[in-house]
Amino acid sequence: MQSRLQWHPGFFAALQIEFEEESDLLIFENEHPLGTKPRTCFYQSDTERVGHISPDELTLTFVCSHYPHKLLRHLKSSRHISVSCQEPGIYYLSGDPFPMQLLVTAQLSHRENLWLSSLRTNLRAQDNTFKNLAQSYEAHSLSNKYKSAMDLIMRANWTNMKEGKQQMCDAIRELFAEEFEEYEQRMAQMEHSITEKDQLLAEQRAEITRLKKLLGQPVPVPFQ
Repeated sequence: MQSRLQWHPGFFAALQIEFEEESDLLIFENEHPLGTKPRTCFYQSDTERVGHISPDELTLTFVCSHYPHKLLRHLKSSRHISVSCQEPGIYYLSGDPFPMQLLVTAQLSHRENLWLSSLRTNLRAQDNTFKNLAQSYEAHSLSNKYKSAMDLIMRANWTNMKEGKQQMCDAIRELFAEEFEEYEQRMAQMEHSITEKDQLLAEQRAEITRLKKLLGQPVPVPFQ
């Protein structure tokens, strides 16, 4: 059993990596407290004068790993929102007072958005994408944001990475030797913890059964 992945820290790191060249023009906020108003409306209205920030200058961006067919059909029927594809993985949603866009990470160009497009669970160690990731990571292995993004990618694709470990070239195996060892230790600890919990649960069930017998209550027959 694998623990639930926390995608936000890795996504925030990957976003900063993709916009490194424009970082001096941007402000990255890991989290921003929300008020009772919607975030974009609050930002637009919290100014010194009315209309200081035009709604056209704001953009709501939604990010997901797959194309949300049902959600977009609902927006089209209920709010008359139209969708147009600008380039692979980038869609504009028109018809709302605020401009909106949708990013589908699995469809993004690997060449232009290497890190964001790798935020998925079907990456394989033999893929050129992973080789490019390894080269990029090796050049920035001391950077916390690169470590955070790579940690998420490795954990999200751990089974595939472990199975394809022998097919990696020596340089990549050496580069991720510590990561593989660390993840294997994590998985071993997790499996040990799960085994202990299962044993404890079995003991508790046995004790409940014993007490019910003493009290003369019917004991349910386990479903086979």
